[in-house]
Amino acid sequence: MKTLIINPPAEKGFNRSGRWPAKVEAGTLTEPLFLAYTAAVLEKESLPVELIDCWPFNTSLEKLLEKIDESITLIVLQTSTASIDLDLETAGKIKNKFPGTKITLVGSHVSVFDKEILEENKQIDFAVRGEYEYTIRDLAKGENPKNILGLTFRDGQNIIRNSDRPKIENLDELPFPARHFLPMDVYFEPLFKSGKTFRLMASRGCPYRCSFCLWPQVMYGREVRLRSPQNIVDEIEHLIKDYGARGLYFEDDTITAIPKHIMGICDEILKRGIKIPWSCLGRVNTVNKEMLEKMKKAGCYMIRYGVESSSQEILNKVRKGITIAQVIEAFKITQKIGIETHASYVLGLPGETKKTMEETIKFAIKLGGDYAQFAAATPYPGTELYQEAKERGWLKINDWSDFEVSENCVLEYPDLKAREIVEACKRAYKRFYFRPDYMLKRILKIRSLAELFQLIKGGISLIKRSFFR
Repeated sequence: MKTLIINPPAEKGFNRSGRWPAKVEAGTLTEPLFLAYTAAVLEKESLPVELIDCWPFNTSLEKLLEKIDESITLIVLQTSTASIDLDLETAGKIKNKFPGTKITLVGSHVSVFDKEILEENKQIDFAVRGEYEYTIRDLAKGENPKNILGLTFRDGQNIIRNSDRPKIENLDELPFPARHFLPMDVYFEPLFKSGKTFRLMASRGCPYRCSFCLWPQVMYGREVRLRSPQNIVDEIEHLIKDYGARGLYFEDDTITAIPKHIMGICDEILKRGIKIPWSCLGRVNTVNKEMLEKMKKAGCYMIRYGVESSSQEILNKVRKGITIAQVIEAFKITQKIGIETHASYVLGLPGETKKTMEETIKFAIKLGGDYAQFAAATPYPGTELYQEAKERGWLKINDWSDFEVSENCVLEYPDLKAREIVEACKRAYKRFYFRPDYMLKRILKIRSLAELFQLIKGGISLIKRSFFR
């Protein structure tokens, strides 16, 4: 089969494959890494494949249809909860124009509602559950759907749900993502030091049990699977040589979860004499002074820590597995070593009140992180938080597009309204970023025109997020 893999059109940009899939603020544009992995797997098998990302150039559905021809026999569409209606519309238009093409959906939403989507949408032929590279490979090779693990498909009037596919154990066997299909020069995020900061993954899976976190519960599991440091640094050299990378961002759930692994990556970077700034996600209960010093030496300039709340009671309820004391200590040693800190907060988790939200905002300012993110709690389907919210009547939704974390909240409690949670997020951004001392500190840290450009774009995004959403 000739396969076309698509990140579909949307009125606004959608980060469909992220750990918080939703519409994305203007000024942020991230590459669809897992789709690129899938395209690379097919190329490795000498299977004809193309990849189209409709996000960078606002490719409309009409323009997308013009790019498809009769030779395409399998189409793979990335989906998410907030975009699923648009994604199904795209699938329907493609099926109407090319009735012989097999339409396959991937992503977290269809991993949960695979049978329901196939039952209600006759234009969909296949739904892939969870990690999807090898399932798509088997489809593209023309194997009998009945023998493909991780696949849900239509067989006449029946919907067949095959057994789950085991997770890919040896990540080194995956080829590097097929980025040559993507407009790599246009992807951008305001927090990065360079416009040419590219994403990569050193591992998959997360051993922690946060009730709200989507990827471990639906897509990539709780068992941590590691790429070798040599393989990771080979990809870093590839990104520098072939794409002119000037920065890197490790997309892993928690790259610091296994100290020996991150230390090995740093050692390999240092051994090869690679000089490139990079950032990552970390956990406050897994870092230590020795690790952070090695990371700094190897080029790490920023760590994003999930703080979530200043209320220990709320952290315990969602099984975050950290303490406020660990948060304070991790930020203290990270900043002392000279690595910038980014704190992520989630407002509106179970147990939240107006008082605890206010306390979290004050804590964020006092903690003194370099950056902060404030998101409304979102109970994505497939997570324990979704199940709890459904059972307890906390869900406030009209349709799936309400699962839009930057402008909306779908959780509402007897003593805390959804609108109050959204307003608290806006208020948090205003109070954290628009302090005169904070703004002066950011300006004084500018060392190049590139950093000034990043700061301006980031400021525009913050103004929109704080005052206009």
